[in-house]
Amino acid sequence: MLLKHCVRLALIAGVFTTLYAVVSHLMVSSVDGESVNLARSFLTEFRRSEALEVRGIEIAQSMQVKKAIVEDLIADRLSLREAEERFLDSDSMVEADQNGLVPRYRSPESEQDLCRQVVAWTTSLLDEKGTPQEAKRVRRRLMRQIEEQFPHQKLLY
Repeated sequence: MLLKHCVRLALIAGVFTTLYAVVSHLMVSSVDGESVNLARSFLTEFRRSEALEVRGIEIAQSMQVKKAIVEDLIADRLSLREAEERFLDSDSMVEADQNGLVPRYRSPESEQDLCRQVVAWTTSLLDEKGTPQEAKRVRRRLMRQIEEQFPHQKLLY
């Protein structure tokens, strides 16, 4: 699977290099301002498309990691707090776009938001794959951990 992604990225890089050379040549050889603007727009949109594809790959990888984290949480191999820390780490797998070609990747802004995200993922996976008894057991355990983590706050789910 890694080889497949490497080949795909190599192809994208080759296409990008070729297009960059063609567009650069057009920009240098053309005296027509409209052609230059068109070439610049084309190059910008091509770079945006490439950035979106990379972002999609990063998000897919982050989602796989989050699913594994939730599976460990459901199996009681992780505490809620440990799952939250690992969710933050998986969010960092999605690189910031320094060129402004794609929107900023939104991560939870507070500890409560992060907790809600982990619980939402857990609930979703339990609804998809778990039994009603398992869901009830896991939800009780999570509610106890939430009450310990946020003793003076009522978090809504």
